[in-house]
Amino acid sequence: MKRALWVLSAVLCSNAALADDAPTLSGRWSASALRTSFNLSGWGQACGPRPSSSNEPGGVVTVSAQGSELSIAGLGRSYSTRTCWESLPGVSVVGHSSSARSWNTRCSSSAGDPRRTTITTTLSASSNDQLQFTEVGLYEFDINGEHCRAEARRTRSFSLVEREGESRAAPAPLPPEPPEAPLAPTPEPAPKTCAAPGVPARLEVRPNRKLLRAGESFQFRARLLDAEGCLTLATARFSLATSTTRLEVTVDGKATAAADAPRGMARIEASFEKQSVSVQLEVVSKDEYDALLKGGAFDASGATGAAVATLASAELGAGSATLENKARSKRLWLLGSLGALAGLLGAMALWLMRRRPDTYEPGDELGSEESSPEYAPTATPVPAPATTSSCPTCHTEHEPGQRFCLTDGNRLVPSLPPEPAPGGVCPICRKGYDPGTSRCPVDGEALVPAALLASASEPLRRICPVCGTIYEGTVRFCGLDGATLAPLN
Repeated sequence: MKRALWVLSAVLCSNAALADDAPTLSGRWSASALRTSFNLSGWGQACGPRPSSSNEPGGVVTVSAQGSELSIAGLGRSYSTRTCWESLPGVSVVGHSSSARSWNTRCSSSAGDPRRTTITTTLSASSNDQLQFTEVGLYEFDINGEHCRAEARRTRSFSLVEREGESRAAPAPLPPEPPEAPLAPTPEPAPKTCAAPGVPARLEVRPNRKLLRAGESFQFRARLLDAEGCLTLATARFSLATSTTRLEVTVDGKATAAADAPRGMARIEASFEKQSVSVQLEVVSKDEYDALLKGGAFDASGATGAAVATLASAELGAGSATLENKARSKRLWLLGSLGALAGLLGAMALWLMRRRPDTYEPGDELGSEESSPEYAPTATPVPAPATTSSCPTCHTEHEPGQRFCLTDGNRLVPSLPPEPAPGGVCPICRKGYDPGTSRCPVDGEALVPAALLASASEPLRRICPVCGTIYEGTVRFCGLDGATLAPLN
């Protein structure tokens, strides 16, 4: 037993002596490229742009021993084994352990932070001439009902160039890794130009993702095409839907980040009538901007792709026309059936008349044709006098048969004495509303009197996309079905 204890003590003393005799790690080291990869789960549209893998270039760094810890300086920053490599606001060190040749640090966000972050950084010496660096970061947050989760993994290796206190020829430097060139901007396809484009059927917005640095501006582009791909004269309206940074968006699609805007994401909507399409914009720092461009997910301008939406209005018009044709067929079938039934009843009445006796006894209750119900004179229906209708918005009188106002598309009502105050018209969509309504329920704009929107520059000819009726002058809505008219050249 004493001999076993003596052997164990000798081994421990030998290991301690070897640790003390181990050469220092201080000196100049060659660092490889820092490679970052992501594993995403539950990353929906509201989470923002998807993080992409990236490589940061390597180079020569200086490692210094500070007690039992190491400090690494070079490549534009300093790092200590007492901290995590990635430094984020609100994230602090919550655990640290070390040994003679290994260091482990754990960082985490505060308990009340909605962006939950956990980072684990490890640096270990696989030999006296090699160091291995590994960091794993877990990021989670919730936005607009979606749970966003991303896991990042960073790796780098270090090779000894010259140990402190020793002098040896430095190895020939490795050729630098060629930087990944960003994608070339995707050329925007030119739309067809047509003499008489149809109603808008497709809304395209470019780009669908955009990187922006603080203090910069960017102009999103939107265009509306008809079913044949022809460019129309209609325009879309832009608005800021959600944002986690300081950003302003104009109605024509110009986005501007404040000079002190923090890192964050925004969702911008382009809308036409009741249809809309969303695009994403992310405000990042200059270093992040350059790194994301090298990752290959964005082109040289920090943009990618296009967002496209099919407008329901065109489909709705075709559907309405189909339903109207079906309804017209049903009406014709019903009228034909009623006509056949009337002919059958007339034939029966004629047959009964021929079977009546030519003579009758005086006093017989059926002896008088004048008193017989069968021979009662048929009343000729008198058509009701045609009444005019008026628009409750602008009080314009319309001829019989019209159901919608030719000026603002509001449903007509029987002509009545003038209202105390007229209705209003939306200055954006030109839709009219009854008295008592102050704002457009679609665009939210304050209504104005109809007379203020009269313009001599309106197109002279327009066509209804539902029934095909052509109107002259400043008419904007169909009087038969209330549909918005399209310009006709």
